[in-house]
Formats: sequence, structure tokens, C-alpha cells
Amino acid sequence: MYKKLVALFMAMIMTFGASLTAFANTVSDEEGIWVLMNSDPVEIEIDGEKVKIPAREYKYVDPNGTEPTGMYPEYEVGEKKLLQFALTNQQMGLPSTIAGTVTLTKAIKKNATKLLEELITKKMGANFIPGLAIASTLLGIIAWVNAEAGYDGFIFSVHTEYSSIFLHKEGYYVYGWDITKAGMKPATKKQIDAIK
Repeated sequence: MYKKLVALFMAMIMTFGASLTAFANTVSDEEGIWVLMNSDPVEIEIDGEKVKIPAREYKYVDPNGTEPTGMYPEYEVGEKKLLQFALTNQQMGLPSTIAGTVTLTKAIKKNATKLLEELITKKMGANFIPGLAIASTLLGIIAWVNAEAGYDGFIFSVHTEYSSIFLHKEGYYVYGWDITKAGMKPATKKQIDAIK
């Protein structure tokens, strides 16, 4: 009897340990579970200098186990992705050291959204819904926060969903990624480095 209990206890420990490692690269939010698919940095040019920007790409996993469906071969309609990019204050056009609070000007916001547009396009490709102006969309939906002392930059999160749109005049569907929401939060150097 004692050997059976020990064997059962050991089996439970092994099962519990295996389940923890399965969720090591996930992020949970109010929508569900996001599994890390890619953490390669994206290389862009800022002020004539090539810079590698920390980036992460997550794929949505429905906790109920249902999968989106569609007829487009590359992605399923309804598939969701979360992109995270870390931009330092200098890359956005802010001073490296901030004392107090600095309000982001319209020019800094436009610069940041142009950088984000380039990062998103390089990370996901150019297969967005026709007519979607990424920079303009981001400029309008991000709730902009001020730069504050103690923070070295920002982490931007962009939620996308693969969608279909019916073009009535032409009489057919077009498919592509659409931006559903986006946000930003101030980040310390440690938080920015954690995205790498």
C-alpha cells in the first residue's frame, strides 16, 4: 500500500511539473491566453542608423478550445495576434533622462506611430486590410500617456485580428489583418530588456 501511495504521489508531481512548463511562454489577459510565437527583434532605421527593436508576437488560444474558421488558405478568419514592441525615450525623440513629467507632443506621437507602422509591417508582412492606414489608426486608438522620471521608454501592445471585408461594388471578399486595439505603458530599462 505504501509503495502505491508513493508511486501515485510521484506521478502527480511529474504531471504538475509538466503542466507548468507548458505555460511558460504565455500571457493572460481579460480575453484569454496568448502564446508566444516569435521573439525575434525587428531591425529598422532611425536617423540613418540601423537599430534592433525588441518585439514579441503572441497568438491567441481560445480557452474553450474553439478555432476560428475561414476559406483563406494562409490564416483563419478570426485568428488573433498580439504584438509588443519596446521603444526607448531616445528612439521616440525624447531626452534620455527625464525629470518630472514630459507631455508627448503631436510630433513625438506621429514619430512613434510611424515607427510602430514600420515595426508591425516588418513583423507581420504587408497583408493588412486594403485601405487601413496603420499609423493613423494607431494615432487615434492609443491612449497616450506622459513620459515620466524613472522610465526609460514605453512598451506598445497592438492587438490584431484576421478579417474579411465584402467589397460590394466589386462583388468579392478581401482578407487581411485589422487592428482591433492598441495601448502603451511606461517601461523601465529592465522591462524593456525583458521583451528581448
